[in-house]
Amino acid sequence: LVLEDAADVHVVACEAQSDLRRIEQELRWFRAKADALAAAREGETDEPSTRRANRLLLLRSTQRTRAIVSQYRDLIEAAYPASARDAHASLVGDAPWPGDAIIWCRFEAGQATILDRPPRGITVGR
Repeated sequence: LVLEDAADVHVVACEAQSDLRRIEQELRWFRAKADALAAAREGETDEPSTRRANRLLLLRSTQRTRAIVSQYRDLIEAAYPASARDAHASLVGDAPWPGDAIIWCRFEAGQATILDRPPRGITVGR
């Protein structure tokens, strides 16, 4: 998914994951996708682009994803330093895009809910 605001200089590449099996490889692939998106946007006009592609990782809050994020906290925090709360505020309102971020979702009784902060016990994105 690509999120773009014509009035803003940000393009956001969004990837949704229910599980994180090969975290380092997934981080590299997602960075490559965002870089390719930024490069593709550069070629859309004759003038130099000021847009850069940020990354938004949408993670399903499960026991396994929470454990992996906790285990690889430093690596994931370096890749996604922005606050989940700030990213959520930007998605649902007029707040500026904060940069590379993770937002979480929960599935219960067949209903998906985007969380405005990381799940309890997760320090990445606080």
